[in-house]
Amino acid sequence: MLKKIPFPLSGVMLGVLGLGNLLESFSPAIKWFCGTLGTVLALVLIAKMIWDKGALLEALRNPILASVLGTFPMSLMLLAGYGAALHIPGTLWLWYVAIALHIALMLYFTYNFVIKLKIENVHASYYIVYVGIIIASVTSPDFHTEALGSVIFWFGFIAYVPLLVLVSYRYLKVRNMESASKLLFCIFAAPANLCLVGYHKAIADKSLLVIITLMVVGQLFYLLVLAMLPKLLTKTFFPSYASLTFPLVITATELKLTNGELIARGIHSSVLAVAVKAETIIAVIFVVYALIRYFNFIFFEQREQGLGISTFKPR
Repeated sequence: MLKKIPFPLSGVMLGVLGLGNLLESFSPAIKWFCGTLGTVLALVLIAKMIWDKGALLEALRNPILASVLGTFPMSLMLLAGYGAALHIPGTLWLWYVAIALHIALMLYFTYNFVIKLKIENVHASYYIVYVGIIIASVTSPDFHTEALGSVIFWFGFIAYVPLLVLVSYRYLKVRNMESASKLLFCIFAAPANLCLVGYHKAIADKSLLVIITLMVVGQLFYLLVLAMLPKLLTKTFFPSYASLTFPLVITATELKLTNGELIARGIHSSVLAVAVKAETIIAVIFVVYALIRYFNFIFFEQREQGLGISTFKPR
């Protein structure tokens, strides 16, 4: 069974844990259900990595899978935040270990895939490696480490700019893309919105200009992703279905936090309030949908093509 589990399941884990935080204000019980499910997925993935080291090493040699693996330490950072809320001992160390793992992946990825860059191997998943670490900024208040979270935010934010140019160029000019990787386009919705969530959480003196700018950029990419979804969704299961989870969750989270910040500044918008509810519903729908597709593949489908290796081939 472990052999059939795709490593991009860590992306679904990230989406589930992010969804729990998003829905906490609606129902604390839902948050802890998501936390429990995220913990189970983490244990499954750890078992997979230990039991099937060959598959892990093979994944690390693939630029797409190696970048997607960044969702694993990102998930551990969120999981540490859940543990901190319950005052579980050792969660601060888990948080630091997750940051160290993400930095190690970043260095490995830069050396193996960026220094000798091949534009045809560039995908939206590259955002995960360099901007994804802003999850540490998002969770820094849980450990009273906002100063570190601020430094990490500025790193991820600065990295986002050249990556936006590089990744956009690849999608606009080099369009040959395998079916297995097309859904990775959904990740375009994540970076600007993740940056803004990190900004809300780790930066004390916030600029309204920065907030509005990142909100507009993030929402534009979100709408673009929604517009493209009918063309991207396929009947065939691919591990890239994980891309339907966290990008949509973090977008709804960003808009919810931004609306709250604007209200605190005396700026009320009924449009934003409705948009927050709509994006939250959309996030729930697609996280559940991705979970169903993964569950169906792992337990009921007989084919082996979705293992997360052969379906993502570097050129």
